[in-house]
Parts: sequence; structure tokens; C-alpha cells
Amino acid sequence: MQKWTQDQAIAFESARECITHLIALCSGDIAALESQVEPRDDAAITTLKQWQDALAEDLRTLRLHDVARVAWIRSEYGRRARDRIGRPEPRLPDRRSTVSRPRK
Repeated sequence: MQKWTQDQAIAFESARECITHLIALCSGDIAALESQVEPRDDAAITTLKQWQDALAEDLRTLRLHDVARVAWIRSEYGRRARDRIGRPEPRLPDRRSTVSRPRK
């Protein structure tokens, strides 16, 4: 059985929080877009739902000992969450940075 340090455990939980925060922001954006009267942006809703699914997959597959992925998620997803906070309009994810994320 592998052991971990307290710092690893804190980083791992922080990464999980970054992911769940972005999932929540996506949920809010989806709800806002779905409540709009015509013309409704169905393409944006679909994109946000796909992004939300990708985030949920990241959450399911994240492992404590995957130090590179934990660091990347904390850096990239943490930045995205900070950038999004306080911005009232929905914002679609930037697909360029998701392509470079570390492998699972």
C-alpha cells in the first residue's frame, strides 16, 4: 500500500474542489441559458454539458498519486474558476487548454 504525505492529500482535495467548482459553474450557466427565451443557444448548452461530462470524468479518474495531473488541475482549473467568478454571463470553455491536459 502506497503512503502519501499531508501535502499530497491537501493538493488532491484542492484539485477535486477545483473540478467540482467548475461543474457547479457549468450547471449555473446551463440553467441560465436554458431559461432564456428564444433565440436559445442550444449549441452553447450542448458544449457546456460536454464540458461538464469531461469534468465529471476527470473527477472520477483523479488519483492521489498522479502528482502531475493534480498539479495541472489545480493550476488550470483553478485559474478558470477564478476567472469565471464574478462574471455574470456564461462563458464557454477554452478547448485549446483542455487538449494539453495530462493523460489519465
